[in-house]
Amino acid sequence: MIENSRSGIPPKLDPEELQLRASPRRVVRFRRGVIIAIAALGSGAVFGVAMMALQGPALRIRDQAEDLYSTE
Repeated sequence: MIENSRSGIPPKLDPEELQLRASPRRVVRFRRGVIIAIAALGSGAVFGVAMMALQGPALRIRDQAEDLYSTE
């Protein structure tokens, strides 16, 4: 038999101490209500911006508006 008394061979390690893979990452859990609230706020913001864009000059301040074209 082969003896482990040779100086170049390290002793065997316990198989339970060896780890083949990294430990799994920590799971991040979100509350359902928070996800729904964020989605609702985002949808409302997109809807509001779209409505302002489609309204045209009705929401603009008339005193600050400049004439882009000369009608004279």
